[in-house]
Amino acid sequence: MYEMKDHMYSEVENKIANGKDETTAIKETIANFKEDPHPFTELAEQEEYLNQNKYESKRDFGFDLIMVLCIGPLGALTAPILKGYIELAQIIPWLFFFIVAQIIFHRFYSKNMKESRVKTLQFTSKAYLILFALAFGMYAANLTINQQINIVPTMYLLVYIAILIPLYLLLKSVYNKNKDLLNK
Repeated sequence: MYEMKDHMYSEVENKIANGKDETTAIKETIANFKEDPHPFTELAEQEEYLNQNKYESKRDFGFDLIMVLCIGPLGALTAPILKGYIELAQIIPWLFFFIVAQIIFHRFYSKNMKESRVKTLQFTSKAYLILFALAFGMYAANLTINQQINIVPTMYLLVYIAILIPLYLLLKSVYNKNKDLLNK
C-alpha cells in the first residue's frame, strides 16, 4: 500500500515539476489510475502474497525458545548423576522451565505446526539422543571418580532414562504426525 501511495505521490510531483498546477496533476494521476489500474493491482497482489508468507519466512523465536526449554533443562538435570547427590535447589528451577515448556509445546505448538517448526522438531529429536549419551557419560564419570557404584546416581540415572524415553517417543510422534508438511 505504501508503495502505491508513494508511486502516486511521485507521479504528482513529476507533473508539478513539468509545469502543471497541483490540482491538475492530482486529477490526471487519479484519471490515469482509473484508466490503467494494472500496475497497482499487481503491487497489491504482491503485497498480499508477502503478508501471507511473512510469518512463515521469519524465525519463529517463540517456538525455538520453547524447544530449547524442552531440551536444555534435561542436560542440566544430569548434574546429580555426576555429583552423586541431589540438591533440590539446583534441580527445581530446571524442572520448572522444563515442565512449563512441555505444557506450552503440547498444548499449543503441537497443534499449530508448519514446515519450519517440523524442521526444528526433526533437529530437536536428534538432540534427545545426545541427552542419552550425556546421562551415561555422567554416570561413567561418577563411577571413575568414586571407584564404586553408588545408589543415588544409579537410581537417578534409571529415573532420568525412564522419563527421557517417553518424552523422546512423544516428540517423535508429534514429528511423525506432521512430517507431511515437509513434503509440500
